[in-house]
Amino acid sequence: MKNRIVFTSVFILIIGIVMLFGSSYSLIMDKVSNDNTININNIDNIYNKNVNIKNENNRFIFKINNNTNIDINYRLDITNISNNFEYNVLLNNNYIDIDSYTINQNRVLEVGNNDIYIVELISGNISNLNISIYATKNIDKYAHNVIERLSIQSNEISKDNKDFRYNDINPNNYISFNNELWRIIGSFNIDNYYSLKIMKATPSDKTNFNNMELTGDYDNSYVNTYLNGSYYEKLDDNYKKMIRKVNWNIGNTSVNNFYDSINNEKKKTYNTYIGLISPSDYLYLGHNNWIKYNEKIMLLNKNNNYINVINNGITINNQYEELYYIPCLYLRSDVSIISGDGTILNPYKLDIIYPLNMR
Repeated sequence: MKNRIVFTSVFILIIGIVMLFGSSYSLIMDKVSNDNTININNIDNIYNKNVNIKNENNRFIFKINNNTNIDINYRLDITNISNNFEYNVLLNNNYIDIDSYTINQNRVLEVGNNDIYIVELISGNISNLNISIYATKNIDKYAHNVIERLSIQSNEISKDNKDFRYNDINPNNYISFNNELWRIIGSFNIDNYYSLKIMKATPSDKTNFNNMELTGDYDNSYVNTYLNGSYYEKLDDNYKKMIRKVNWNIGNTSVNNFYDSINNEKKKTYNTYIGLISPSDYLYLGHNNWIKYNEKIMLLNKNNNYINVINNGITINNQYEELYYIPCLYLRSDVSIISGDGTILNPYKLDIIYPLNMR
């Protein structure tokens, strides 16, 4: 009798486990209808689908198949424009963190594999979800990777590891930013993320590096107060979000010795959004220099009580004199080039389509 009770208890326990996990497994693996399956057949495509409610428990289920011949990356967004709702998400039966309506920002899906999502509704009353998937080999779209790939085909770029600078006499490094024409100085590894450094193609109106109230280096200068104040605030919001806040090398420098100049720049840093051309930006280009102007252009770094300027090479100048200036900035690493060939008539166009989890 005792053995029969034990056997019955074990049998019930086994049945319970099968029902618990088996039904979940069945829900995920067997009950995703074709109507709720999204087949990724081509990269660089946008896929949209309405997914209907699956059962009385307010659970939505859909599957993403990679039917291409390469591993893909995708971004997944879930919205329902007519209702506000709260929800949890399971990916392949595991709960995942979500960021607003963006479920996965940069998900890798290997050839022939699939991802299965379950959306558990917490609050709200909806009968379908709008699913948007941006599918691409998206690492190839990030600006650094596009430029690096193109550099193989041209002699416009000099490389140091994966950092590079445009060093031809007149390279095709034009880029549209803030609906204005800018140029790419190069791409640089900052904290393991590559970022394009860009500068406005033509000088802005004159201002002074310092006035009698602000007399310091760039971090405590009049031009910095302006560039990271009213100038930054007037940028288009779509472009403002593309700017990466970084440490700028603003140490006092001398132009008498190339290597001393580069090393001295690094002795002081300042974290901000907008800067100016550095002496190193100019000096690294050597004789094949495309940064040429007929007027004196102020640079980021001071030389003791003077400032460095471009004036047929680099010279020093009174820091209180009104001079032309050229804003510079670093783009976020997840900024993508979506069109253009870098020529002045067809500059690169930008967007953040596949955002990374980064600063």
